[in-house]
Amino acid sequence: MMQKMKQLPFITRIILLTTILSLALGVSLIVANLILQSNILKTEMNKQATAIAKQWGKKIDVDLVETAKNETDFNDPAQKKLTKFFDNISKYNPNVAQGYIFGTDLQDGNKTTIISSPSHIVEQLEKNGIKVGDLYEQPPTIVKSIKKLKETKQMVASDIYEDQFGTWVTVLYPIQNDSGEVFAFFGIDVDASMVKNGKEKLFTVSLSILVPVLILIMLVQVFFIRSSAKPLKQLLSGIEQMKQGNLDIHLPTREDDLGKMNEAFNQMAAEMKNMIHKIKETSETVLKFSEMVTVVSQTSREHSVKITGDIKEMNEGIETQEMSISESAGAIEQISAEIQQIAHSSQDISLLSKQMEDYAAKGMAAINDVTKQMSNISDNVKHSSDIISSLKAHSEEISAILKLITEIAEQTNLLALNAAIEAARAGEHGKGFSVVAQEVRKLAEGSNRSTVRIAEIIEEIQREIQNAVKAMESGTKETKKGQEVAKTASELFEKLKGFSDQLAEQIEAVSAGTQEISAATEEVTASVQELTHVANKNTSISHQIATSANEQLESVNRLANSAAELNQLTKELQEIVGKFHV
Repeated sequence: MMQKMKQLPFITRIILLTTILSLALGVSLIVANLILQSNILKTEMNKQATAIAKQWGKKIDVDLVETAKNETDFNDPAQKKLTKFFDNISKYNPNVAQGYIFGTDLQDGNKTTIISSPSHIVEQLEKNGIKVGDLYEQPPTIVKSIKKLKETKQMVASDIYEDQFGTWVTVLYPIQNDSGEVFAFFGIDVDASMVKNGKEKLFTVSLSILVPVLILIMLVQVFFIRSSAKPLKQLLSGIEQMKQGNLDIHLPTREDDLGKMNEAFNQMAAEMKNMIHKIKETSETVLKFSEMVTVVSQTSREHSVKITGDIKEMNEGIETQEMSISESAGAIEQISAEIQQIAHSSQDISLLSKQMEDYAAKGMAAINDVTKQMSNISDNVKHSSDIISSLKAHSEEISAILKLITEIAEQTNLLALNAAIEAARAGEHGKGFSVVAQEVRKLAEGSNRSTVRIAEIIEEIQREIQNAVKAMESGTKETKKGQEVAKTASELFEKLKGFSDQLAEQIEAVSAGTQEISAATEEVTASVQELTHVANKNTSISHQIATSANEQLESVNRLANSAAELNQLTKELQEIVGKFHV
């Protein structure tokens, strides 16, 4: 039965419940009215019967009763007097069916002796062969009243009872002997059918009033409940749309409680819509920054490739310079042996020194380009680091927003649980709201699972951002190291240029004064050896620059891979958020 009730529509259940309650209330009022009316009639009848019994009981001659008790026939003198006395009671009191006297000693639990009765009762007793002093079985109500009479020695009115002759109320008047013992009672039976008839008439009239009133109540409540419960249908429709992912919902509101419920639902939908908008905007921002990181990392990779190529060219130039210096050293060594050819060779040495100066100038230009390039790489890497830091901050904002969504979902779940508890307390009245609370709790649990999944994705994004930040920091360090190496190379080339200038001056001096060549040969040889040492050192430094550039290229490659993964994770986040229609 309860299962079928639960399957009925909410409004039908409310109407059915209120109808049952109205019916129960009407029946309760009828029963209460019947009981009250019965009590009133019974009280009034008891008053009348008690007054009659008291009036006639005072007229009873106790000695006459004792004499009649000892007689054996209803035609004896004492019996006839009492019979006439009882006949007059019914004659002057139409409501009294009969008066009689019975003994008070109960035998076999419910039988007393017959002492005296009215004429119509005597006739019936004689027909059945019953005499004075025989036992007569009393109804349970009379037995109860006899026991009370003997106990209190006061007049007692019985409850209303029925037998084969009708509905009665019996009043028992105590008859005491000289010793104060209640040996008999004077009883009068008052017709109580008016109580029964009054109850039946009252029931019929009440029922004739209750049925139309119930029908009117049902019609009124059908109209009122359907009108009042309209916001519930709207709320259920809104929940169904929200369950399907549509947050662009606005339910009609009213000033009553149900209308305020719809208003609260509208506010909740608006807040969720704003949160989803915020998540979308944040995910778009993350996607934009991840794309920017991808572009920057690609640019850094291209720059790194270019740096590597430039350094390779510098290595080749330095190796060529080293070979040239070696050749110059060999030529100078031959100066001592071929002093006669100095004049002719000095011109060649002058040209060679010019070439060395040109190489030094080119080396200086290349080192300057390397320094500028390193500075550009440092700026780009710093810019990339700033972008990654900003991306990290946005991801932390997303985490905060997700935490807020999780807290709202938990609060919604808690409110749904509280609503379910209150609905359980409310019993049948709260079952409908319990269903709504369960749907809200399911929605809160679905939102909680989505936010947990988004939080896990954001944590993966943050870990990848941390790796990217570390890679960018490593690239920045390597770039600074490359700048320092380029600075050192620049200083060395400055020294090389100074040595080239000195060599050019010496060769010009040799060309101007061949007589001083022999004296300057040893000095030139020493200078060339030093130049060879510097060239070897430059070669070593250039190899270090190449190694640093390769490491920078690897760092940039790792940054590019991390940025690609960040981009993919951001797209996954957008796909998850895109399931909500706002």
